[in-house]
Amino acid sequence: MTALVVFVAALLVFLVLFLLRAFAPSVRSAGASSTCPTCSLPFPRTLSRCPDCGWRPEGAEIVLTEMGPDPEAALRVVREVTGVGSREARRILRHLPGTVKCGVGPEEANRMREAFASVGARVEIR
Repeated sequence: MTALVVFVAALLVFLVLFLLRAFAPSVRSAGASSTCPTCSLPFPRTLSRCPDCGWRPEGAEIVLTEMGPDPEAALRVVREVTGVGSREARRILRHLPGTVKCGVGPEEANRMREAFASVGARVEIR
């Protein structure tokens, strides 16, 4: 009987930790998100508009059109530029053309263009 109680308690602790991790904001993506000034909800910078209210950030939108001859180098640059993890960076590279980052200034946009050009990738600044 005691073993069953311990097992159920451990299972509940595991479930609570799993749910907390699933619904808590990710520490890794904390630097890669913006907060919408209209609805105050966080959303990734790779989106061109807020998924809830449609607010669009000011500034340029960096769109990756071709990844170039070396996919690993393009993956490194996407991770460096956006601050996202490797899974999200691979998702961006799989769905080309795709938005890499939104709401960037002209200096940062040119710096990103040079970083992608150094690995043979092509980007559009919109």
